[in-house]
Amino acid sequence: NVLDAARRRGDVRIVYASSAAVYGAPKSLPLDESSPCEPTSPYGLEKLVNDQYAAMFRALYGVSVLGLRYFNVYGPRQDPASPYAGVISRFSDRLKQDAPLTVFGDGGQTRDFVFVKDVARANAAALRSTEGGVINVGTGKSLTLLELIDALGKCAARVPQVKFDAPVAGDIRDSAMRPERVRSVLGFVPSTALQVGLATLV
Repeated sequence: NVLDAARRRGDVRIVYASSAAVYGAPKSLPLDESSPCEPTSPYGLEKLVNDQYAAMFRALYGVSVLGLRYFNVYGPRQDPASPYAGVISRFSDRLKQDAPLTVFGDGGQTRDFVFVKDVARANAAALRSTEGGVINVGTGKSLTLLELIDALGKCAARVPQVKFDAPVAGDIRDSAMRPERVRSVLGFVPSTALQVGLATLV
């Protein structure tokens, strides 16, 4: 509906939220925009369908549209109770309650965490751009969940209690992205160090 409205109106720029979930379980890392898309969840599948609709409307009707494939976004006011909440907001909430943090698996899973203010900057740059297609948005640096817990504990001035549980079926072991396209096309370089972002959230 949004793309068709843009087609009918003409001269409209669309930037929409895609996701790294479109890639599924990567066969090789780091991921770039040409990596195979094999989503392992309904969420990832719907994001991929969005990408396909955008590509179709761009090819058929010349709609100016760019999808941003966000990696793990975190920051203040992210609701830890939401089904879409990131692990950082959930862990932070558990730390405040002096409750144990549940890690599914061994904690060696890697993720690329990008601060919400940096994502907002990427969105603004994407709106100013005329580029089409899709662009990965992340920091280009991944860390393990155990490293994340250690950093979060230091920011909260608490020693996290960690409880290990069985791995979740379908959970992706490792995630990492190549930042070259987002840097060259949008001039985007994340400016928020993890410790600064975590301290802001806490």
